[in-house]
Amino acid sequence: HGVLDRLELANALNALVLGRQTVDFKTNDALDGLVTANLKLELSALSAATHQQLAKHTLSASGPGFKTADARKAAEERLIRQLGADALDTFAKALKEKLP
Repeated sequence: HGVLDRLELANALNALVLGRQTVDFKTNDALDGLVTANLKLELSALSAATHQQLAKHTLSASGPGFKTADARKAAEERLIRQLGADALDTFAKALKEKLP
């Protein structure tokens, strides 16, 4: 049995939503060392009972800054705006269609 089985999640919920964030940075010396953060967020919903993937959605955003932390923050803010728009609704609708 796997970790999800031992947690007995199927007794409490229908789906489990997981997220994975990746980021890479590029520096443009032609623009005085401007750093661009390219951020990707992958959302995946798994059935608590079968562990099968029910829905998946990927968002990405880029952000500028002269430090990597500033570039990452700008990219995260842009990604959060996407989540607040229609992206999260699209993911939730896809998930709802697969639930019993």
